[in-house]
Amino acid sequence: MKKIILTIAILISGLVSASAQDKATMTVGADLVSSYVWRGVYQTGAALQPTLSVGYKGLSIGAWGSTEITTSAAKEFDLSAFYTKGAFKVGVTDYWWSGRDEPYFSKTSTGYAGHLFEGTVGYVGSKFSLTWNTVFAGGNDINSDGDQAYSTYVEGGYNFSVGDIPLALAVGVSPWAAPSTGYNAGRDGFQVSNISLKATKTVKLSDSYSLPVYVQGIIAPAADKSYLVFGVTF
Repeated sequence: MKKIILTIAILISGLVSASAQDKATMTVGADLVSSYVWRGVYQTGAALQPTLSVGYKGLSIGAWGSTEITTSAAKEFDLSAFYTKGAFKVGVTDYWWSGRDEPYFSKTSTGYAGHLFEGTVGYVGSKFSLTWNTVFAGGNDINSDGDQAYSTYVEGGYNFSVGDIPLALAVGVSPWAAPSTGYNAGRDGFQVSNISLKATKTVKLSDSYSLPVYVQGIIAPAADKSYLVFGVTF
């Protein structure tokens, strides 16, 4: 675990240093959301979700987090590395879910319970997208036989607009049981995890600054739930 985190840190340092010879890109931002729903599964109430990424020649290294505002007890910190060539991308993400006071590196009796490692391959075009995500390691992704379950989530997306409002439609499914990752937890076989429609509008606050806001309607058939989320991107 420590070697993986150290490797990502070295990559980030290398990307930043590379900007001295060639142009690298850096993204810093945050979302403020009324509730945090991930792949059709409710995670927390209102949350602040910062992001930081560095990109260089198709390679991007990023960090993303989420902290519940009302209690600050629920906390997530994810590290990712992706390579993009045209519309195609491949990468790996380390998801870490735990309470605010939980350890990040310490090993429990069941392994690194707070970490899940997921591989992603996908196509992300201007209109259509399709991504395949599979958990390949992590203490929580264990089936009833004690083996790695390889929990999987597949999502297709379509972008369009109505007037001047951009819309993003997404449908996500879990093709087999996912004991730990939430989007099909405790269920056997194919399940539709997430159907969502997101509308984005840019609010002009001044001549030099505009603020993107969005509303996302979510139906989660596998969990028999529905949500309406409001968000602001800074």
